[in-house]
Amino acid sequence: MKKLNLFLSAAFIMAASAMFAQTQFFTSNPFYSGPNQWATQVTQVVAPAAPCVGCTIPQIVRKTYIGYNDENMSLVNQTGNNNTGNVLQTGDNNYSVINQDGNNVYLGPGGTWNEAHVNQNGSMNYSDVKQSGDHNDSDVIQSGTSNYAKQDVGVGLAERNDTYTRQIGNRNASLQTQRFDGNDARVEQLSNDNEATQTQTSTDSHAAGTGNTASIMQYGGDFNKAKQVQTGTHNSAFAEQNGAGNISSSTQIGYSNAGDGFYSNFARTLQIGNDNLACVDQKAGPNGANGSWIYQLGNDNKAVVTQDTNAAGWGNLSYISQYGNLNTACVSQTNGTSGY
Repeated sequence: MKKLNLFLSAAFIMAASAMFAQTQFFTSNPFYSGPNQWATQVTQVVAPAAPCVGCTIPQIVRKTYIGYNDENMSLVNQTGNNNTGNVLQTGDNNYSVINQDGNNVYLGPGGTWNEAHVNQNGSMNYSDVKQSGDHNDSDVIQSGTSNYAKQDVGVGLAERNDTYTRQIGNRNASLQTQRFDGNDARVEQLSNDNEATQTQTSTDSHAAGTGNTASIMQYGGDFNKAKQVQTGTHNSAFAEQNGAGNISSSTQIGYSNAGDGFYSNFARTLQIGNDNLACVDQKAGPNGANGSWIYQLGNDNKAVVTQDTNAAGWGNLSYISQYGNLNTACVSQTNGTSGY
């Protein structure tokens, strides 16, 4: 787990927490009418008619596989520990599935220290990888058009898994799911019309290595969608998009922090281009804290942040930096008192 230290001094956090003891809103930029727009810890705001409206990104349900005469198919099932599965497919209409399971003596179902590697080169490929247990590693590399990758990791007490997908081509899709603590999920997509969804679920624990980290990088191309959903303690999400008409959505639900001095939720979003939309929705429990950082470079971009802590939470911190014209920002923060 990668913990994130609070990036502001204790005195500044006390001030910020006091400033946002109740819900407040921020629309556009009341301080500067030029090309550079920024907002952080706004105290004088104009409340809109309705709360900030976030992003809507549908769930990925896409699959691509047509066999016919060029049909290639690979099915790999492995049971136990320390297994390795490698699949290399070159050509069109390929399909690959790797299932790795086993029995962890100490924690129940699920194999440990398994590796799954899929490399597909061609068009209309899709790969489905499923791993159960701890310390597993999986990666899917796809190059071509109309690819789809799904990775489903963890059952029961599944910890410290690493899941990675890299797609190069047009109209690719990726869906990754990780369960329990200390997991890491990454997606890289290069080209147009790509979309990625990641979901991580962990427990209400405060021990080292319990938090999950997720990142989506979409370089180039327009109308990409990045959706990340995290539940647990010490969540960290990062999204980077380069293009126009892209949407990034980060939803984080954090539990209590038990006074350990770290964020329950922390999200960073970087968008370069025009007509992009970035949304962050964070909820933290007792002694919890939310942190959000959004950077947008371009015109007609929109940033929406909704943060809610328990009445006994430390507070909410939001920073939005927009450079360009006709950009808008909306921040809604509820509850939070200083824990310092």
